[in-house]
Amino acid sequence: MLINEVQLNDDKQKQLVEMLKHAVPNQTARGRLMSSSVAEHISALSPCILTSNDAPPQDPAFQRRIIPVFYSKDDTPSQEEREQFNTLLQTELDTLGILGDFTAMYILENQDIILDNKRNWIEISKLILTEFFKSAGKEVPDWIQYFVEESGVQDAALEQEQSVRGFIIGAINEAFSRNYRTFIPRDDVYDEISDKTIEYRLDFCCKKELIPFLRIRSGCVLIFHDIMHELKHHRINSIIHLTQLARMFQSEVKPVKINNESHRLISIPFAKFLEFISPAISL
Repeated sequence: MLINEVQLNDDKQKQLVEMLKHAVPNQTARGRLMSSSVAEHISALSPCILTSNDAPPQDPAFQRRIIPVFYSKDDTPSQEEREQFNTLLQTELDTLGILGDFTAMYILENQDIILDNKRNWIEISKLILTEFFKSAGKEVPDWIQYFVEESGVQDAALEQEQSVRGFIIGAINEAFSRNYRTFIPRDDVYDEISDKTIEYRLDFCCKKELIPFLRIRSGCVLIFHDIMHELKHHRINSIIHLTQLARMFQSEVKPVKINNESHRLISIPFAKFLEFISPAISL
């Protein structure tokens, strides 16, 4: 029995999921004692297989098909704007038809513009709009050059990146503030904690091993698999596995030997990791 699109992230369903995982490869779903000496085995006659994706907007399938747009109460059009829009529909709606006819005629007469592989649709659109206004004897408006590209997938990726960045910065600041006075000599305690940069805090926390999933070795920050549990604990469910997190850091997961044991973790240069958690902002 296959059940698609099940929400498996809820902690309340862990017991159900574990039972199903046991029932799928075994002949019995579970056993129980009928009495102190008699056991009964419940057969796994038709085990369920559950499939699930992240909830929108994190779901990749949703991101590929939908560009989510949020409208707040402040975006509600006023009564005057509604009347202007209704007037436009009643009186000037055919303007788009005129533009469409001109576009079809212009492309038929200048077919090379769409056969040229070096031109993208943005350049072609600007060219047609420019010629449209010129043919009407009007000045070409500036708004033709204004183009803002929006991507639901890109916006969702940036949102995921910001969530991870905020989580890591929060972990660093919390560990630093809680432990700084413990490790610093009494004479230096009066240094203001707020004056310490994020670079100093990161280096301090890594060297003192204050954050379980962060270490520093040979100028590289090592990110252990423990971070996945912490991400889920903070309800950052869009990062499914460590490899996906490594791609966000523009790095990769590789085996590293620590205390004669091999660990699969992310190794990223300190400067590169610092650039991720504290990117340069240009206005």
